[in-house]
Amino acid sequence: MLAGCTLDGEGDGSDPPGPPTIPLEEGQTVAELEVVVPADEFLLRGTIPVQPGVFDPDDGVQPFGVVDATGETYGAQAEVTTWYPDDAVDGADVVEVIARVSRGAVPIGQKASYRIVLAAHPSQPDPGTPDIGDLLDGPLVVPSTVEALLSSPGAIELRSYDCFGNKYLTYPLNGAGGHELKRFGEHAAEIRVYQHLGPAPPVTGSTKTLSHWLGAHAYISTWNSESIVGFDLRVTNADSGNDPTTSIDDPLDKVYFKSFEVAVPNGWVVVQDYEDPNFGAGFGDSGKTVFPIVKPLSGGKMHVIPWGGQFHRRLALCRVGDEAKARAFLRGEGLGFAKPGLSPESNPLWSWWNPATARWFPQSHLLPSLAHVEGQTVSNLVNERDMLKGHLENGTSGGGYPIDAPMLGWAHPYGVPYGGMTGGAEINIFDGMKTAWARELAGYQKFRMIHRMHSDRMPNALYNLDGNPTSAEDWLLTGGSGPYVPFNHFIIPSLSGDDAFGVYAADQTHISFVTGGGLAPSYEGELLNYSAHDYQHFSRYTRAAKVLSWLSNDSLAQDDLLMQAENFKLSYHPYNNGLYGGQQGTGMAYDITYVEEHPASGFRIGRGEGWGLDCSNAAYAAAARAWRAERLPWFDTYLQMVFDGQGACNGFLQANIQSKFLDAQYRARQAIEQVILDNGIRGMLETVYRGKDVAAVAMLEDVLESSFYGLISPMSWGTSETKPWQYTAVGPLDESLPVWCSFSQMPSDGYTPGAYDNFQNWSEFAYAKELTGDNEFYDRAKMMLGGTTDLLGSLEADGLDNIENRAALIALLQHENGDF
Repeated sequence: MLAGCTLDGEGDGSDPPGPPTIPLEEGQTVAELEVVVPADEFLLRGTIPVQPGVFDPDDGVQPFGVVDATGETYGAQAEVTTWYPDDAVDGADVVEVIARVSRGAVPIGQKASYRIVLAAHPSQPDPGTPDIGDLLDGPLVVPSTVEALLSSPGAIELRSYDCFGNKYLTYPLNGAGGHELKRFGEHAAEIRVYQHLGPAPPVTGSTKTLSHWLGAHAYISTWNSESIVGFDLRVTNADSGNDPTTSIDDPLDKVYFKSFEVAVPNGWVVVQDYEDPNFGAGFGDSGKTVFPIVKPLSGGKMHVIPWGGQFHRRLALCRVGDEAKARAFLRGEGLGFAKPGLSPESNPLWSWWNPATARWFPQSHLLPSLAHVEGQTVSNLVNERDMLKGHLENGTSGGGYPIDAPMLGWAHPYGVPYGGMTGGAEINIFDGMKTAWARELAGYQKFRMIHRMHSDRMPNALYNLDGNPTSAEDWLLTGGSGPYVPFNHFIIPSLSGDDAFGVYAADQTHISFVTGGGLAPSYEGELLNYSAHDYQHFSRYTRAAKVLSWLSNDSLAQDDLLMQAENFKLSYHPYNNGLYGGQQGTGMAYDITYVEEHPASGFRIGRGEGWGLDCSNAAYAAAARAWRAERLPWFDTYLQMVFDGQGACNGFLQANIQSKFLDAQYRARQAIEQVILDNGIRGMLETVYRGKDVAAVAMLEDVLESSFYGLISPMSWGTSETKPWQYTAVGPLDESLPVWCSFSQMPSDGYTPGAYDNFQNWSEFAYAKELTGDNEFYDRAKMMLGGTTDLLGSLEADGLDNIENRAALIALLQHENGDF
């Protein structure tokens, strides 16, 4: 697929005019990774965006080599990070490159650039059905100590204890549970193992054990010539109860537990990237050393985790004496970042700043150069990292947003308890561009901590027995009105009425003992007061997982995006919610019915459906091909719904009735919701359809163009205003009447003079200019900046201010200016 091929970038006719991709030849430099050199020899790894047709793992060819400053070439392993929409033809669009390299003459601790060249060589043979042996069969050299550890089924043990002191355990290496291969090649192998802890031994009577305990996803990885074993761990109380043939996936209600531990053979150590106050000291027990990931509370109190609750920890296993190296590895040692610039052959390097390979986030957009704020960018990332690290390691509160609470047992939640916190803080159209541009490890570390702390406060996970997220289709039943899902769901399942999951049937013996004996933790009320981020503010959670996916091909983060995409589909699917055709008012089926009855008029869609779509796009980009095939019909349905439902004469998708929208006097739309929804649609266009489905691309471009012009129309943006109104009335309250098509039809109180939006709409102007070519969108951005005549200069003069929402506009202007 690689050697000597020519890629013309013409696609199937659905691609807009743009920079052509370049012919590819063996030995050609295509990208560079910049890394802080940690040792004489080390594992270099990092992600690069690539041209279409370069890498498909099913071809059996590894396309890349890595060249150091001395000219020595090392064979590289490629792993898919994300896919082009037509993955069967175009393969991966972002690829992780892994190679064991030498520092050459570069001093340890300094940055060096490694060239990525085309150097085709065979992939490791397909391992077949995933099992633990793949961790030993992939990397070229697996140290004997690692081989001995992983070859022993009982070597690694996960332990936990209930309120009666009963033990629950499981062995991630014993072959039981669900297995999924995440990486496999000459330099790295990773497998995800999902198991439940079970009673050891079962106990009956008044102090009985439960049939199963918490679930655990262990992400176990090995690396070429490294004596470190990666062991990222996600612990959940999130059983779905979907399998009626077993009790092992039945919900447990909330779980009170004494501790959670990882036991390893003596001579081995469990290391955490940032050790919080609840990470306990290791102690010996029956030939093993036991490390409490969550240590016991004082006074015999129990920890608590609600149904749907989850936490993850970034761990590594190493021999005694290698703790510092293992911790450095966990914190990103050896992680490289793609660089902009030209290759020795004078071709643009594949990077986030090359228009031919600009595949950042689902929007697949250029990132801006931050050369004008280089030093400020680095200091910003370091300061944010250090702030988070200090609170996490000390268990402290910042006294307000973003670290509102101290450590609450196993959890150190990010943000405030209310999942719908008002305001735009960290509601970002783009993110991670500061880290990508500065090629700064502190930024990567920052997002790893944010991801962890946000997960601590997201009690909305739901897993089936195999460890995969439960899906709407897993619950489908058939009734007289067609297929239906037998419950309502919005972020979390509704347990009112019939309890389809069986939470109310959970054994209450432990809960009664703890609450009756005063053994509940003092933090319980505060922790359980934290609600999952709602869909209107969903990007507060998903942003870190997206950055980690695109920058480091992080398996755990990608799986969290997948979980949340399935969660959103449970809330927004095209099925009924009851035997007799009932539809929840916030669901897709309700919206589809409304659109069928009121076509081309707008409907009750907004930022929640926009951020849910954005998460679904991100999950689709990285997911396995089978999942992508299963999810595509949902995207098709979403596409048809917005195409049919958009206001034909005014371009507005949203026509909502609620008290915040002009006191619910009219059907109305909010400007900020419009741009968030448009951003999700742009992501669907680029991640799901561009280059794959000509008709779908045409439909989505039509929807976006109409919405873009709707944003700057007199109905949204008064002729004497410098920015769009926050709210605009789009039609009378009586939904049987037609919507309004012009400002002259609107009532005098149908808009909000004095209340505007100029926070998240900047990238909208870039999308609009790219699609339409109309400079009017630049003129509107100039107006929002006070009438400047130098749009790029004014935006750059603002430095990092709101850069996450201005990124696409700045990048497009810089590219047109010839900056890259």
